[in-house]
Amino acid sequence: MRSWIQPMVFIGAALAAFTAMHRVQQAVDPVRRANVVDTQYTFMPSPETTHVASLGYQIMVADVMWIRAVLQFVDVIDSGGKRGLHWLHAMLDTVIHLDPRWRTTYFYGGSMLRVLKDVDGSDRIFTAGMEALPEDHHFPFSLAMNAFLYRGDHETAARYLTHAAELPSAPRWYRTAVGAFIHKSGQRRTAIRYLKEQIDNAGSDKERVFLTNKYRTLVHEELSSMLEEQRERWEASNHRPLTDLGQLGVLPPDPYKAGWIISIDGVIRSEYMDKVVAEEEKLDERSMLTRRWLRAQ
Repeated sequence: MRSWIQPMVFIGAALAAFTAMHRVQQAVDPVRRANVVDTQYTFMPSPETTHVASLGYQIMVADVMWIRAVLQFVDVIDSGGKRGLHWLHAMLDTVIHLDPRWRTTYFYGGSMLRVLKDVDGSDRIFTAGMEALPEDHHFPFSLAMNAFLYRGDHETAARYLTHAAELPSAPRWYRTAVGAFIHKSGQRRTAIRYLKEQIDNAGSDKERVFLTNKYRTLVHEELSSMLEEQRERWEASNHRPLTDLGQLGVLPPDPYKAGWIISIDGVIRSEYMDKVVAEEEKLDERSMLTRRWLRAQ
């Protein structure tokens, strides 16, 4: 009897111990996952120190660090916050220091920071790319689009765009864009073409979504403006207000696929964008009333 009792007791005790360990691990997992965001950016590389520590293998170390930065980028988007952004800056700066002529770091690094809404950081990386690779048209053009799309600085945009167009490597349409940029419609069309190229070269799905949203907004503005011009011509020819968009003939596809309408404020826009505008106006009105109430206190 004793020959089989002792092994059974041992097996039972082992199972109980394993079960207890599993339950403890389940209890710890949520805490561990919650702390990942706080610990994964603990390592902040120093460009100079990493250069010395690479022991002559700067290119190899730069490759490894770039892979880590790309893989971690999506987590930085999800977690938000300044710590992840600071970490990404440190990684990009280190890779650039180790391999200053590597175009990929500037090309995608500037776009990564732009997706994170760090336009200053994006400008810094694109500027570094322009200095390291002065013959490359992409970096002054990207600086031009940052100035136009995210700062509304048309003068700076035109200056960088002109510089990009003068480079031997620049596509022919850059030169056409410079001439068109003095007109609002020309500015939008230039930005639309640039964003289309950026979408095709996006390094991740989230970056592609970010760029596509901006692209749709500009396409919508361009088509809305075109429809307004068509309406003006129709009304001048028929001597009465346009009340049915069908009278303009075949309408261009709505980038938001909701359909074109004449809004209550008289503007032709997508039904989708009309809801967005209405919501923004509601928020602006609420904000204005709140400020008035605070001033009255």
